[in-house]
Amino acid sequence: MGSDIKKGEVVLKRGRILRAQDIKLLADIKRWHVKVFRKPKVAILSIGNELTNKIEEVDIKKFNSHSLMLSILVEEAGGTPLDMGVFPDDKLSILNALKTGLERADIIATVGGLLLDIRI
Repeated sequence: MGSDIKKGEVVLKRGRILRAQDIKLLADIKRWHVKVFRKPKVAILSIGNELTNKIEEVDIKKFNSHSLMLSILVEEAGGTPLDMGVFPDDKLSILNALKTGLERADIIATVGGLLLDIRI
C-alpha cells in the first residue's frame, strides 16, 4: 500500500460518485474490483391537454415548467432524467407512454394530473 494509507483505512466512502482521481487511488492500492451502481434513469411523463413544451404555444397553453424543475432535481439527486414529453389526457396515450417509460428507465415520474376517470 501507499505510504499515506494504512491497512484497513477507508479510502472512499459508500455512495461517492467516482472521479478520475478516485480510480487512480483504487489502482494505487491494487483494488481492481469494487461494487458500483449506475445512475438511475428517471422517465418524466407530463400529462395534460393544457400543457406544452413549445415556447410558441404559451399564449394558448400552460408551459410545462414542472418537468424542467423535476429534471434538475433528478440530476441533483444523482439520477439521469429522460424527458418523455407531454401526453394528452387520453388513456391509450398514457398507457403507451408508461410502457415506453418502463422500457427506457428505472423510475417513472409523472407531472400534471388527469381530468378523466382513467383506471389502469
